[in-house]
Amino acid sequence: MENVIENDEITELPERFAIDSEDRANWLLRKLANLNAERERIKAQSAAMIKRLDTEYNSLSDRFLPELEAWSRERIEQAGGKRKSLPLFQGTVAFRKVPQGLKITDRWAATLYAQQNQYEFSHNPLTVDVDSYIYAKQADDHFKATGELLPGMEITPERESFSIKWAKAAGSEDEE
Repeated sequence: MENVIENDEITELPERFAIDSEDRANWLLRKLANLNAERERIKAQSAAMIKRLDTEYNSLSDRFLPELEAWSRERIEQAGGKRKSLPLFQGTVAFRKVPQGLKITDRWAATLYAQQNQYEFSHNPLTVDVDSYIYAKQADDHFKATGELLPGMEITPERESFSIKWAKAAGSEDEE
């Protein structure tokens, strides 16, 4: 006989268990339905847990990230200001300069202009939408050549960004 564990109990199945009757077919369907229901319960529970974590994360970030950024900037300045990052036990906070660039701010205007000027579109047959990467590249080339912005584009000024890189846990797959 073959043993199957279900609900922490061992159930004995005949050695040559086969779906050869309505009872056995229903047994299998019941087992599969229970496993599927358990999987769905776990998915719902994990989604609720992740939502709680995200809410707490966003709340703490909104409240304290500006203070962390200011404190980090001050510490880097106190150390001479040559480095752009500050390693800490739980992770590294860092600053980096983001150059001026262009971004699409009005997809409708960009798509209309791209259609009229035969630019490339996304490969999704359900939507008519400009390929953001290609349009932004063509808009950047046009801006550099003429100083004019294509429709739907906006200049983003040079800025300094602040980020956190989390420390890897010992033994994690990403560890080298």
